Amino acid sequence: MKINTLRFGEMDIPEDKIVFMPHGLIGLPDLKRFFIVGEEGQLIRWFQSIDEPTVALPILNPFEVFPNFSVDISDSDLEEIELKEPSDAVLFLVMVIPAGNPKAATVNLKAPIVINVKNRNGKQVIALNEDYPVRYPLFPQEGGA
Repeated sequence: MKINTLRFGEMDIPEDKIVFMPHGLIGLPDLKRFFIVGEEGQLIRWFQSIDEPTVALPILNPFEVFPNFSVDISDSDLEEIELKEPSDAVLFLVMVIPAGNPKAATVNLKAPIVINVKNRNGKQVIALNEDYPVRYPLFPQEGGA
């Protein structure tokens, strides 16, 4: 499938790389097909919409930044994407990178994207972890207390 994206230009997307999000993303419920731009191991990758080529969200693997990251996800969320084994899951956190101030970047710990690698179904879930914020600073402020 060919797609002409705003950020990356024309791309040829293999069908087996498309992630289907039945409920879309929070705030973007009509966007249901995405693919990941970037290589495994890159800190920042992109969750590029196929349905709206102008939408590409920066994402990162939480375990590369927060080695002890743990998220509590409801059974119903896991059932929706047919996820039975934790080893079949890939998690991403959506980032916000302010223009002109990348050191103020935040990640959304409260609503990770969970993808079942077996069937490529995904969902942005609301973590049951009550203490997880929507905007967690990626880079600690220098000179803080």
